[in-house]
Amino acid sequence: MNIKKRSLYVSILALVIVFAYNYMNPSEIQSISTEDLANRLQGKNGNDALYIDVREHDEFEAGHIEGMLNFPLSNLEESMKKIPKDIEVVIICQSGNRSMQAAELFQKNGYENIVNVEGGINSWQGELVQK
Repeated sequence: MNIKKRSLYVSILALVIVFAYNYMNPSEIQSISTEDLANRLQGKNGNDALYIDVREHDEFEAGHIEGMLNFPLSNLEESMKKIPKDIEVVIICQSGNRSMQAAELFQKNGYENIVNVEGGINSWQGELVQK
């Protein structure tokens, strides 16, 4: 085998390994408690993030955490186009299931700094705002 072919094969193999590694090891979705969320919202951690509630509009209006924006999971992929990819996205729902689905959708669309709030609104100990 000549040197050019060997170099080509080595380059292709290296690319396959890199793509396989990235596919098998996507960036991890961080999880926090509702207590951690409360601290973040009060500015104790000093981080800038986008806080999203992925429940449907009627659920959100019935009671939500102050400072959260409502981007329902049912049309999140469309709404996602408005969200920059270089910002931390903190996601909550009622129990933590839809927010994890949303986090995975963000991940699939190239977002890397994603945080899921475990337990959702069901675990929230603070006040809720009603519209």
